[in-house]
Amino acid sequence: MKEDDINLAISLYLGWKKGTVQRVYGQPDKFQDWGWTAPQDFLNSKSEFAKRYLEDLWSMDIPGPPDFYGDLNAMNLAELWLKKDDPHSYGCYVTDLMDGEADSISKSAAERAEMFVKIIGKWKGNKSP
Repeated sequence: MKEDDINLAISLYLGWKKGTVQRVYGQPDKFQDWGWTAPQDFLNSKSEFAKRYLEDLWSMDIPGPPDFYGDLNAMNLAELWLKKDDPHSYGCYVTDLMDGEADSISKSAAERAEMFVKIIGKWKGNKSP
């Protein structure tokens, strides 16, 4: 799978919605056609990354969901959501993340994103990226 396909698979799995209309941030009487709408868990996140990301998204500096493939902070949010929503899949993800290594912290965002997509069953194409 390509980077954009991986990001799309994670975004849709986490509840990002494409092509929605919602209120303009800070202007409750104005509506705008947004390219993407963040999931409620992301909107309610206490993460500083999520707060900054949403501020940039709402000011139109960002066109959509985070770059899960290229950003460890974004992958951290995806991992936390998976842990809360589907503990069994999260356990499988962590097992794959460790992959016999004591130092799983060294996995890149891209490696984590690829494993995440495989665990949620959305991987297309060859088993190995």
